[in-house]
Amino acid sequence: MFKHFIIFFALTIFSLNIWGQNVTARFTADTLQSCDTISIQFTNYSIGPIDSLIWYFGDGDTSTLQNPKHLFDSTDVFTVRLTVFNTTKSPIDSSYFEEKIYIRGFPNADFSHSLYGYPSTQDTFFYSYQKYLIIAPKYEYDKHSWWIDAAKQISDTSQMGINFKKDGKYIFKHEVWVSHYLKDTITCYSQKEKTIEILPDDIKIPNIFTPNGDGNNDQFFIQTDGNIRYTLMIYNRYGSKVYLTEGTIISWDGYSYWGEAVVSGTYYYILKSENGKEYKGAIFLNR
Repeated sequence: MFKHFIIFFALTIFSLNIWGQNVTARFTADTLQSCDTISIQFTNYSIGPIDSLIWYFGDGDTSTLQNPKHLFDSTDVFTVRLTVFNTTKSPIDSSYFEEKIYIRGFPNADFSHSLYGYPSTQDTFFYSYQKYLIIAPKYEYDKHSWWIDAAKQISDTSQMGINFKKDGKYIFKHEVWVSHYLKDTITCYSQKEKTIEILPDDIKIPNIFTPNGDGNNDQFFIQTDGNIRYTLMIYNRYGSKVYLTEGTIISWDGYSYWGEAVVSGTYYYILKSENGKEYKGAIFLNR
């Protein structure tokens, strides 16, 4: 009889020790951050006499599994909470543990172009008259890299200028990296490609004209596309300026700017465009 009492007393003390313990929530995630949407495995390491639990993933979804795997399908910061319970205690014992999950998203590698201050937002560009192009990222990141025609890295700076030596199509690739530091470190990468087409100058300048009133070749007419303003200066062989005009359509009728017909001979011109291009040459006037 006494032996049975001792056994009963020991079991009672053991039971009180077990069910008197507090529960403590703990878990780990196989990663805490990602560049892209991702399914993350959670492992429950909670201790104590737990008889129920619930996971909150910070995006409206929940789970009652011991070790759930959850898909985070948007970029945001999600607070994941595990709450564990011992409902046999009165009052009910509970504990929770939280971790933040960072879905970073990829950096934006888009970049802008400008031709002496003339920006464009298209992916294909037709630039005449001037072959100096400035490219710059729309966003600053830890590291930038620029490639041309997928063969040659031309710069690792954020902004750069390019002086094109010849016409043609050029494929630019802009690469960007950004690093995020947490318990683990990740580097998110992205790239953007655009094609830029550099056209030859579609401006035509004659080298002779005959202002004799016969209706044929009476004007020194410079053929342009009519979209860019020009300034034309005409000089005689002594270096004196005899004519000046500006506009989108450029011509000279063989008269000085004070209204006199100039004599036959060789004259020299300087033609300047509003975007910085300059042309120089000689024109023969034959009356």
